Amino acid sequence: MDEKHFQTNRLVGRKSGFALLFSILAASVLLSVSIAIWSISFRELVLSSFGRESQSAFYIADSAIECALYWDLSFARTGVYTFATSSASEGAASSVTCGGQTVPIVAGATDSSSADSTFQIDLGDGRATVIVSKNDPSGTGFSLTEIDAHGQNSVNASDVTLVERGLRTKY
Repeated sequence: MDEKHFQTNRLVGRKSGFALLFSILAASVLLSVSIAIWSISFRELVLSSFGRESQSAFYIADSAIECALYWDLSFARTGVYTFATSSASEGAASSVTCGGQTVPIVAGATDSSSADSTFQIDLGDGRATVIVSKNDPSGTGFSLTEIDAHGQNSVNASDVTLVERGLRTKY
């Protein structure tokens, strides 16, 4: 009776060992699939957040370029140049007001045919840097204007999610 009982326990032990091995294998497969799904979801979340931050930087650049256009075209209303030109650098304005804040204009390189003006403004959670270049290569008094606006989604330069978008207009 002991011999028969011993053989029965040995067969049951083999079956329970197989069940344990099968359950460990199934748990491993489920864990691997779960980790893969989590990894894909995490990457998609990161990509969507960069898309949102990029859109924010674009809108900040767009707002800044609209502000520069408004002030540059104000000459027709006021008769005063807002940004330096090659012929009227000394009469240009010293500041602009955008988004409820007044910021100084920094005059850049000026020579007989071109002049640059720069200003930086914080809009919302981000910052924009605007460069207005006026160029009159023919000396006729009709300057070509180029406005570059670079919007950043954050005012903190060490932000790991910092995104910069730029816009340029010429007329």
